[in-house]
Amino acid sequence: MARQARTPERVAELPWWRVGAGGADAVADGDLDPVRDTHGTAGSYAVALPAEVSRWC
Repeated sequence: MARQARTPERVAELPWWRVGAGGADAVADGDLDPVRDTHGTAGSYAVALPAEVSRWC
């Protein structure tokens, strides 16, 4: 995946991803704690978007 991220095709997508992620809330307050922040303590979040919002994806 790291190799793919450096290809010209993926690098060219960077502006699109920055716009798409603009204004996103942080997933955690502060630094992640590898002891506390594990798969076993993970929660979930779901949201439904109307077509007008998700159409540009």
